[in-house]
Amino acid sequence: MFRSAPRSALGIVLLLAIPPLIWGQTWGLPSRASDPFLFGAQIPWPGAKILALAGGWQPDPTRGADVAAHPLDQRQRAVIINDTDEKRAKILLRYRLYSNQPDEMITFRALAGMRPGTGPRGGLDPQMYQYGGLWIYPVGVLLKLSPVTIRRDISFYLDHPEAFGRFYVVARLYSAFWGWVGVGIVFLIVRRICGGWGFPMAAAGLFSLLPVVVDLSHEAKPHLAGAVLTLAAALAGSIYVETGRPGAAWLAGALCGAATGMVLSAYACFLILAAIVLLRRSALATAIKATAVGVAVYFLTNPYVAINLICNREVLRSNLGNSAAMYQAGASGSALGGAMMLIGCGAGVVVAIGGVIGAGLLGFRAVKMRRSTQFPEVRRRSMGVLLAVPAIWIFIQFVAFANGKPGEYGRFGLYVDIVLAIEAVVAIQTFARQAALRALLLIVVLESSALSAAQYLAGFASDASASSTRLITAARLAELNHDGEQRLVVADEPAPYCLPPVDLFTWQIELVGRGESIAESATHDNVSVQPVEQFGWNATPLSWAAKRFEIHDAIHD
Repeated sequence: MFRSAPRSALGIVLLLAIPPLIWGQTWGLPSRASDPFLFGAQIPWPGAKILALAGGWQPDPTRGADVAAHPLDQRQRAVIINDTDEKRAKILLRYRLYSNQPDEMITFRALAGMRPGTGPRGGLDPQMYQYGGLWIYPVGVLLKLSPVTIRRDISFYLDHPEAFGRFYVVARLYSAFWGWVGVGIVFLIVRRICGGWGFPMAAAGLFSLLPVVVDLSHEAKPHLAGAVLTLAAALAGSIYVETGRPGAAWLAGALCGAATGMVLSAYACFLILAAIVLLRRSALATAIKATAVGVAVYFLTNPYVAINLICNREVLRSNLGNSAAMYQAGASGSALGGAMMLIGCGAGVVVAIGGVIGAGLLGFRAVKMRRSTQFPEVRRRSMGVLLAVPAIWIFIQFVAFANGKPGEYGRFGLYVDIVLAIEAVVAIQTFARQAALRALLLIVVLESSALSAAQYLAGFASDASASSTRLITAARLAELNHDGEQRLVVADEPAPYCLPPVDLFTWQIELVGRGESIAESATHDNVSVQPVEQFGWNATPLSWAAKRFEIHDAIHD
């Protein structure tokens, strides 16, 4: 049990973590504010007309919930994408229902396809499995329990997009909740290594201020929850190595299954169960049982993976194949450089550098102390190894897929970022002997992360206001259109996350051919617009909030 000081310290840091985790949760939600730009002089269409022209909403039972019904990414040359009412309706549907984060809608597409109690398999198949059942089903339950309007009639939400926007807030708060749990888990991990309450409190506070944690706590995505459950599995595994209690190992296995059941990319957590065999003799049988527990938890929270392996392999192939197509491995120097840059963005440059240096020094120390059987050293060694093993594999995988990836790819380095933050704090406690030096170094890492977190929070606040970057850019494009510009070239299908709202009835919107860039398609008689990928001390490359857009107009430029 905690003594009063550590308990109070944990309570304080949990309280202080709330603002960075929840401030600005209403950023980038769908609303009717885009209508004046989308319709121009036209009377805005009612939801029923948009839905009828767009061809409905229900997903195909043979296709993953995240797979487009009529993808345009196979085009070989440029195409006009708003020259009919049907095409305009498909664009309008996205602006009325989608948020400014492109992946958030996936969860609601999965929920929309469910019909509880119907069909031969219960009607609860999400038709999406990279986001697990431990994410999708609780979001559905939270929506039912929360004071949001739930209707089967999609046209209602097309008429009232603000009502649909509340769905995003509920799901984002679920992610933020896991971030809050992570604050407590990090506190307990560092307390096991360092003891006391000061350094655990600093590490937990640092966790809540990491740019990647702040960003993912504001997105309806399961990656933060998966990382927190992986940390919890490492903590439980360390307790087993120390005490030999099988229940702790089985708990670690269950947490590994839960992490993977939350998001499939968290599967590396199962390496924790392999690592305990290296740390404790005669642990093989227990590790095998713990792995079986983890697999059971995964399938209990994702039953349709097992069911569809037998009954509907096509939907599994569709969903998982769509995800695999997005990530092609290609190790290179540029991939390593890109990965390191994104780790710096996710953890903050100061924390990332401090974490890498700290990890190296702590690793060297661990080798020197490997034969020590003193209790504090055994505890420190087991905790460090179990944190590091999945982090190493995740980093290798992160580098393999990093080549050419945008800033948002940094979310896949989340667990690595967290471990580097822990290593930075533990290294300060271990190697900085003077109290004044320890305090100074902790202040530096905390303030550096706080500055980065503030940039992200400012972006969320901006995107929740009437003066968002998208609406400012929309006003500029409307001016160009009013001045006589009529052709607009874009690189992606129009949606609120990649294109500010534009008049669909006066602009001729041209989607460039696959493999072409906007620069290659630019001519003297068109305008091009695309999001700008920004990096730098005051940029927020992980986030889709407050995106900057580049407008190229050959005549006016």
